[in-house]
Amino acid sequence: MNKRWFVYTAVLLFLSWYLFLGISQFPYTASGEYSDFTISHYPNLVYTQDSLRTWHQIPLWNSMILSGNPFAADPLSSLWYLPYWLAIVLPAPFGLNLLTILHLVAGGLGLAVFAKSMGYTDLAAYAGGIVFLLMPKLYAHFGAGHVSLIWAVCLTPWLLFLEYRANASPKSVVNTYLPAFMAGLILLADIRWGVWSWLLWWSYALYLSLKPGLRVPGKWYILFARTIFLKLKQGVIAVLAASPLLLPLIQFTSLSTRGSITPADTLTLSLPPASLFGFFFPNFGGSAEWTTYFGIIPVFLLF
Repeated sequence: MNKRWFVYTAVLLFLSWYLFLGISQFPYTASGEYSDFTISHYPNLVYTQDSLRTWHQIPLWNSMILSGNPFAADPLSSLWYLPYWLAIVLPAPFGLNLLTILHLVAGGLGLAVFAKSMGYTDLAAYAGGIVFLLMPKLYAHFGAGHVSLIWAVCLTPWLLFLEYRANASPKSVVNTYLPAFMAGLILLADIRWGVWSWLLWWSYALYLSLKPGLRVPGKWYILFARTIFLKLKQGVIAVLAASPLLLPLIQFTSLSTRGSITPADTLTLSLPPASLFGFFFPNFGGSAEWTTYFGIIPVFLLF
């Protein structure tokens, strides 16, 4: 890594910290009534720290809600997401704030590394990473306190980079299966992003296997079948890597009242077609889930 990459990483760190301060008063406590930070992430972190400090045990059951609930099965407890332990060992909420900033930096850096690996110039790679970091969608979710979702999204460029590297060196067993572990890590960070990241991952893998100049010699349908078979094997490994969360979550889901939700209920907060205009016009004050605006900076960069 040359000096320019260190400078670029410093720029990403500055932008992440500056935007973090712009949205919140650091340390962030998200006093909003409906913030997931306030009602889930911050209390879960404090509960975990108190349990470790008082009982010297990792809490698998949360006794603070009604008659209790399975803490190990709660995706927002983040117990099984290894980087989260940085937040656990640091004072709250500083550790949670720092972890989010580091993920934002990692996301911008990951996209730049991914672009560079595909042959783009340093300038193009840096610009891509900065655009990723400045996505209004990220900060809309940050404003809603969806910090674990931000972590998962920021891991996605690394998933694509590892897939590209695995395709470039198909004889390396380590490179072949590293994307599977990253896909499992994304599930542990936030399972809600798992479906979309996996769709992107598999689609990109099929693209690489079929694109002339990138694929290995062979008939396209054979390469297609091989890619699907490899993705299934990688998917099994990813699920196994995320099994500490998935197994209790599956059991808990079968007992939850959410299992009786009808399709009409699940679509209540789905994206209205009119919100697609948000690609071109910012939606100030709207729902974080309905934000589609990607910012004015990419428009200028296109020219």
